[in-house]
Amino acid sequence: MLYAWILLTESKEETILIRMPMIQDIKARHQSGDSISKIARDLKIDRKTVRKYLDQTDFSPAPPVKARRKSKLDSFDDIIRGYLEEDKKAWRKQRHTATRIFERLRDEHGYTGSYETVQKRVRAIRNEARQMGQNAGGIGKAFLPLTWNPGTMQVDFGTVEVIVNGERENWHVLVTSFPHSNCGYAQLFNGETAECVCHGLRSVFEHIGGVPETIIFDNAAGVGRKVMGGVQMTELFERFALHYGFQSRFCNPYSGHEKGNVERKVFTERSHLFVPVPELKDIEKFNEELLTKSSLLNDKEHYKKGTNQCELLKEDLAALRELPVSPFSCCRYETRKTNKYGHIQLDGNHFYSTKPEMAQMEVIVEIGAHKIRILDSSGKVVAEHQRQFGKQRTESIDQSTTLAVLSQRPGAWMQSGVRQNVPDILQKYLDEAPNKERGRALRLLDELNAEFGFDTAVQAMSSAVGNGHLDHDSTMVYAARLADEAIQMPFSAAAMLSVYDMYLTPLQQKGGNE
Repeated sequence: MLYAWILLTESKEETILIRMPMIQDIKARHQSGDSISKIARDLKIDRKTVRKYLDQTDFSPAPPVKARRKSKLDSFDDIIRGYLEEDKKAWRKQRHTATRIFERLRDEHGYTGSYETVQKRVRAIRNEARQMGQNAGGIGKAFLPLTWNPGTMQVDFGTVEVIVNGERENWHVLVTSFPHSNCGYAQLFNGETAECVCHGLRSVFEHIGGVPETIIFDNAAGVGRKVMGGVQMTELFERFALHYGFQSRFCNPYSGHEKGNVERKVFTERSHLFVPVPELKDIEKFNEELLTKSSLLNDKEHYKKGTNQCELLKEDLAALRELPVSPFSCCRYETRKTNKYGHIQLDGNHFYSTKPEMAQMEVIVEIGAHKIRILDSSGKVVAEHQRQFGKQRTESIDQSTTLAVLSQRPGAWMQSGVRQNVPDILQKYLDEAPNKERGRALRLLDELNAEFGFDTAVQAMSSAVGNGHLDHDSTMVYAARLADEAIQMPFSAAAMLSVYDMYLTPLQQKGGNE
C-alpha cells in the first residue's frame, strides 16, 4: 500500500516518519478519551508529536518551495549586487567573474566562506536579474450498514453530455446524497481526479455548512481503490479527509445494494439538471448554480417515508461536524522542466505555456480541478490555464506572457497569438501602426497587463484607441478605474478647454486689462 509520509523532527538527534493513517489514529484515539500520554505510549512516539497533530487543523498541500538556509554570505549580498550593477557600465571583457568577486570579498571585506558559495550566489543573482529584465521589456475494510443514520453521505460519479464551444463533450458529474433524507447535490468536472473529488466535496460542505461524519465512496478514480483486500488512497485525498475529519469507507463497484441511493441520485440529477443538454461557458459559475438547483430538487416528498425531504435533511444537517477554520486547498504540486519554448507537459499529452524567457527552467506546477497555475522557484504565479483532459494532444498558451518579448519585436505582431486575442479595433490599430509606434503601444499593453491583468489591459487600450487618444497616463488611469469596481467613470480623451472661452471673450474685447 502507498501512503503519504510527513517528516517530523523531534530533536536534533531524532527524526520520525509519520504517515497519514497514524495521524488519523491519533485524532480518533483522543476523541475516544485517550490521554496524550497513553496515545504516545501505545503508538511509541513522543508526546510532542501527539500534541502537534492534535493541534494541527490545516493539512492542505503546500508548494515545494525550497527555503534558503542562512549563509555567511548573506551580509555581503548588497556588495555582490553592487559589483554586478557596476559591470553594466564596463566593457564586457572587464566585468566581474565569480572568482574575482570571491577574491574581493575575501581581501577587501573579510569574507571567510567558500568560493563555491559565492559562485552559486552570483549565478542566482544573475538569473534573477535576467528574468526581471525580460519581464520589464527584455526578453479500513469496508463496513456498509443497511440502515443509514442522519449525516451519512454517499458519493459517486456519473457521465453527462454538455456543449463546450459549440461541440458536445462527455463530462463527469460528482453526485453526493444523504440516504437518510434522499437529498443530494451535484458538481460538474472534466475528469475524475483527486483534485476534482476534493474540490466538489469542499463546495458541497461549504454549501450545507458542515461535514458528514462518514462518507461512503464508490471505487472512484482519484479517491482510492481496493487492492489486495485493502484500500489504497491518493495522498491528496488522505490530506483532505484528515483536514475535514470525516471517516471514509469504500464499497464494491457494481454493488447497487451498497450505494443504491447515490446511484439513483445520479440518474435523478442527470435527468433534471442536464436536460436539455446545457451549454457550458463558465464552469465555476455553472457549479454554483448547480448547488442551488440541487437544493430546489430536494424539496419534495420522500419516496418511502411520506415526509418532505427538506424536513429530513434538517436531521442530516444537525448531525454534521463543524467546518474547519480554513478551507482545504484542493490542488497538488509537481515540479517540471520547461522545453525550449518555455512549455511544460502534464497528464500525458497536454502542454501549457510559461514565459518565453523561462525555457529550459524548472518550475512548480499547481494542479487543481479546473485550473493549472505555473509558479517560479520563489512560488510566484507566472501563468494560469484552464486544465485540459483527455487523450488528444492540446496546447494552452497564455498570450499575456509573450507580451514582453513581443514588445521588443513588434515586427512579429502579425504572426503572434496575442493578435487573435484582442478586439478588432485594437487589432486594426496595431496592424496599421508604424513599427516604432506599434512597439510603444505593445510596451504599454505589457505594462498594463502586469499591473491590472490582460483583460483589463486590452479593454483600456481598446477604449483609448476608440477615443483617438492613446497615451500612457490617461490609459493607465482608465485601466485603474476598470480594475476598481467601485469606480465606474466614462473614459474622456482630453479636457475640453473651449468652455472657458465665454469668460475670456469680454476681457479680450477690453484689451485684456481687467
